[in-house]
Amino acid sequence: MQSKLDATDVHLQDALDTSEWPRNWPAAVQRVLEAVLKLPEAVMFAEPVVMDEAPGYRELIASPMDLGTVLGRSKADAYDTPLEALADVRQVLQTAPGQPGIIFGCSLK
Repeated sequence: MQSKLDATDVHLQDALDTSEWPRNWPAAVQRVLEAVLKLPEAVMFAEPVVMDEAPGYRELIASPMDLGTVLGRSKADAYDTPLEALADVRQVLQTAPGQPGIIFGCSLK
């Protein structure tokens, strides 16, 4: 199955416009995250995992992260560089379903 996260997507084309970088990189990061969060595949990464609904998740994932939190941090100017935001996005991807022993290894109520 081909991913819908594609640079030809209208939302992503606008978001990936780097003409404002580096002067206004936080806004560009926010546009990328907002575009990704509109994708149906992003639903499970949009908000923090509710621990009551995923017993054992915290034991498997030492430092949970989600895209909504990354977006919120970006809007709050919590990142000094785009690489800091990227590190949090990578953290989200490290807990992605492509690594089935992690997310799908915990039981859901």
